[in-house]
Amino acid sequence: KDIFSNFGATRTTNPFFTRRVGLTRDLEGNIIQNKILGGFRLSGKINNNLKIGVLSMLTEEDFLNEIPSNLNTVVSLHQKVFNSSAIKFLFINREITKDYDFVDKNDTFNRLVGLEYDLISKGNLWNGRFFAYNSFSPLKKEDGFSGGVRLTRETRKHKINFEYSYLGDDYRTDLGILRRIGASKLAPYYEYTIFPKKSKLNNISFGFYYWLWFKLNTSSENILENNFNIPVTFTFNNQSEIQIMFRKTSQYFGKNFDPTAINKENPLPGNQ
Repeated sequence: KDIFSNFGATRTTNPFFTRRVGLTRDLEGNIIQNKILGGFRLSGKINNNLKIGVLSMLTEEDFLNEIPSNLNTVVSLHQKVFNSSAIKFLFINREITKDYDFVDKNDTFNRLVGLEYDLISKGNLWNGRFFAYNSFSPLKKEDGFSGGVRLTRETRKHKINFEYSYLGDDYRTDLGILRRIGASKLAPYYEYTIFPKKSKLNNISFGFYYWLWFKLNTSSENILENNFNIPVTFTFNNQSEIQIMFRKTSQYFGKNFDPTAINKENPLPGNQ
């Protein structure tokens, strides 16, 4: 696996995504490419258990779109422990290369440092991840912490998973991907599988998937998303599948929102 990938929590927070380097926004908020002037990437093994990776890229300034030149640096360490588990370290620094009149003071740099523990038990009965990150910027008294846990137990017939993530109000990673900030996510699921005998079906699985985004306060707006899926999946001997699913989704919009992006004059009303 790429030593710079596979961090954070799936569909929640990815502290570093390589393709974010060289992408930025113009004055109208549109995503545009920002030319990469140069850089380097080194990765390898210190020994059989320790891997290291260093990446650094310099992007070009664009005065027309008020985009500064940034030096983007990432350091990653993977230390294998026990049978197949690992302790991982990640450091990210995005910093402008000189002073610009059009750059807000709070955007001059963004740094992130964190640790992860990836659990893989013998026989892969248990697997999971525990992570903790903190981001730093010129802001003072910021809540830049992010942490979480995912723990899965899987047997031939049963698969049960628990996941919880917290992202602080000021948690920020300019070179990563964030679903939300200032919120928590709870996402357990359970799946039961049966294996019919002398049948064209290899297995039938029944699942219950739940995920909840919420704020840790007593506001009436603290439930941001509340969703669950109940799928039944039929897998045939040739590995083709048929799935039937019941899904219920609710989401809070703090502002008016047009999901189609073509009816901006009549958006869905917010605050509900």
